[in-house]
Amino acid sequence: TRDLLTAANIKHMQKVRILKKLRNLDVDVVLIDIGAGTSFNSLDFFLLSDVAILAAVPEPSSIENGYRFIKSALYRRLRTATQSPVARELVDLATDPKNDQGLRTPVDLVARVERDDLEAGAAMRREMASFRPRFVVNEVRDERDVVVGHHLVAACRRHLGLRASYTGYVHFEDAVWRAVRRRRLVITDAPTSRAAEDIRQVTRDLLKGESLGLGYCCTKGTRIPTRSWDSSPGPPATRSSAPTGSPWRCTVRTPWPPTRSSTRRSSRGCGAAFTTPTRP
Repeated sequence: TRDLLTAANIKHMQKVRILKKLRNLDVDVVLIDIGAGTSFNSLDFFLLSDVAILAAVPEPSSIENGYRFIKSALYRRLRTATQSPVARELVDLATDPKNDQGLRTPVDLVARVERDDLEAGAAMRREMASFRPRFVVNEVRDERDVVVGHHLVAACRRHLGLRASYTGYVHFEDAVWRAVRRRRLVITDAPTSRAAEDIRQVTRDLLKGESLGLGYCCTKGTRIPTRSWDSSPGPPATRSSAPTGSPWRCTVRTPWPPTRSSTRRSSRGCGAAFTTPTRP
């Protein structure tokens, strides 16, 4: 196919037509690989998906870019949740950290909109509750890199009011760049490599609806990645991931995903958007 220089900057109506076509494809799963950056096109394709995945590497610039992407996506989602001019004007103000309305977080924004327009505020609150981005950490070298995903989840909860989840991680391995040079998938080029097994594990967890929970060792105070499920039908619950009497008893939180009534889901499968913030 030809490389079109304008492909990344399609017009609004072109984007609307593409999004509509993607929603109506007669397939099980649509995987959209989105480039880095926070352009409206990237955000809209990311928000189209039922399963939104963001990959980051354990480096400060990538972590910061990943957090900014989720923040931009959330504000974009809140702005499109309502047609209220007042609510949209407040969203635009909230994107400026120096705004004079005291809107420092999305939670502040929704609370302010609810005071001015109760219906618009309720719509925005539903959108916030249903936005559940997932994180994957790439190029993991040691245990300290593994917890980067937990830090991103905690930052989203603390600063954005979002209930994100940590899907998993992929170890750094030379087999990956060797496969890239040969223009082959690492899963087929080096199927027994650690990275290939990590990718298979992440895929299995996505299909099962699992995520990594953050456990705590009671004796040494170290964090241990454990598995938790984000498909429970009730409110958040605490459970143990180790047998009774085990010295490595880890407690994790099980998220409670609310239902997004405004999303049209196919009975055949779901869409998935995958974005990788790169270094500046």
